[in-house]
Amino acid sequence: MSDSLSRLVEAVRSAGVDIAPGYCEYVRLAFAIANDCGEAGREGFITLCSLSVKFNREKAERLFSNALNKGDHRIHLGGRTFGTSKPPPRYARK
Repeated sequence: MSDSLSRLVEAVRSAGVDIAPGYCEYVRLAFAIANDCGEAGREGFITLCSLSVKFNREKAERLFSNALNKGDHRIHLGGRTFGTSKPPPRYARK
């Protein structure tokens, strides 16, 4: 996990805040961490998601794997795209 992701995870954990309360934010968070940290960001993503009352590890793992393999490569941590209200693009199911 990168140093910046580690600091983010620790700050969010200390504050006890759910930074991805809805599905759109959850997906954007997965894309941003997968794009910037790759596989090394998985545990940070899982930790951030675990602060939600809706947390489901299996679904979070699956989403992160999909973000690594088919994610929107325009979304990054600290990028202006991460915080927008625009929904992520839809991908055709195979």
